[in-house]
Amino acid sequence: MTINYKHVTTANLVFCYIPVFLFLCGWCRWLVAVPFSALILLAFYLRYRTTSQLEGPSETLTIDRKVVWGVLGGSALLAFIIGYGGLLIDDRFFTDYVRNGAVVQDLARYPWPVIYTDAPTPSMLTYYLGSYLFPGLIGKIFGSPLIGELALGLIGWIGMVLLFLNILFLVKAKTTKAQVWALLIYLGFYGMLIPLQLFTFWYNKDVILGYPHWFTYPILQYRSTLVSLKWMWPQYTIPVLCLINMYTHSEERKHYALWILPGLICGVWAFVTLVAYAVCAWVVSCVKEKKFLYDIFSWQNIICAIIGVIMLSYLLGCWSVNATGNMKFHLVTDWRFYLLSYWQFCLFMFGIYFMIIWKETEKDDFFYITLFLLCTIPFCRGGVYNDWVMGNSMPALFMMTIYVIRFLINPEVKAKVHKKWLALVICLSINVPFPLFELYNFKWTGMPERTMKVFSDRDNEEIDLGWRTYFTNYGYEDSIFYQYFARK
Repeated sequence: MTINYKHVTTANLVFCYIPVFLFLCGWCRWLVAVPFSALILLAFYLRYRTTSQLEGPSETLTIDRKVVWGVLGGSALLAFIIGYGGLLIDDRFFTDYVRNGAVVQDLARYPWPVIYTDAPTPSMLTYYLGSYLFPGLIGKIFGSPLIGELALGLIGWIGMVLLFLNILFLVKAKTTKAQVWALLIYLGFYGMLIPLQLFTFWYNKDVILGYPHWFTYPILQYRSTLVSLKWMWPQYTIPVLCLINMYTHSEERKHYALWILPGLICGVWAFVTLVAYAVCAWVVSCVKEKKFLYDIFSWQNIICAIIGVIMLSYLLGCWSVNATGNMKFHLVTDWRFYLLSYWQFCLFMFGIYFMIIWKETEKDDFFYITLFLLCTIPFCRGGVYNDWVMGNSMPALFMMTIYVIRFLINPEVKAKVHKKWLALVICLSINVPFPLFELYNFKWTGMPERTMKVFSDRDNEEIDLGWRTYFTNYGYEDSIFYQYFARK
């Protein structure tokens, strides 16, 4: 089966932009929704009309039908096992499944925008709604919040299939063997957390050996692929697809904002990294061409930036009112205790990989940008469990994974630098147990009814602080979004 990357890119854009249009038309007043939706469609129309074909990492790719069916069936089984659709849950982090199910069920149950007028503390549902909006609409159409949650699982599976197809193009996997190994490496990819824990334990006995999510306090962690796909896929899939679109069309600076805009409604942290990629790529282009490139200020980018401000006015509603202490974004200040952990973290979680692949990797601008971002992200903190580091790093970690896979499946590299190739295989194999840790301890739940309304109680200290503050805007009536942009 031969697949043209033009069709994959089109599928990426449709998948990413459905939530944008639903947010504009479902949560914003018509004076906002109609003109901005029309301008986005116009931008895409003009681009497709003036571009004979979409450039990509490879024009076409031939995939054996067995691989196609394996991807469809394997991803469906994986999606079911890790809890897409809410039928299975992992008891260790039950609240993550409650959140996904409750958000989409409330979108199906309440008028948009969702306002809990009868909650203990009245508030507006304020969260990264991107991946939940279409399933919520399905549940609303069928009059069943539970159907909406099943639709959420279906959307998650479709996004996973799209990711897999993009990966095969990005790593230039031309043979069946290379395609299978590329996807297996992607799913098992992780930084060297086990050696990091052992090394740190040598001088700090407070380190928890064998814990698969982070190694030290203050919390520092870059997620494995399976953690992102399992716990955080609504905030992972679309931002990564946005990065892929920008990476494969990096010469189109006037469309940068068009490529990355959908990432904002799915997660502010990851979107910050998308913006950093765009800015860095533009700066590098200016340096290479030795002139200031004004195409970054195209009308397409400006329109998307305005839409982004509207989305941000919605998303920042809960943070500006509710966030306290370490939950707020801030720079690291305790350098005396932090620097040693930082250097160890960078070396083991991604530094060793980059040192191995550096010389033989086909280095593009994004290679250096990825390394720069992975080094700088830990200088800031934010969120109850330092979500800034974990969420912000997801797009950059995906790009690092792509470079590693390219190195490993390239037969010329294996023959030329076999020792480096073998060292990288050993480094990745050491850490496979932690990603596999995500695939057990599930149980059947029967998909009960859930709602975020029960957490809308600002003064109830029996409810976790994060749950009381991350998902609701208690001062919504005074917020910029509600006053100027929201449907009434």
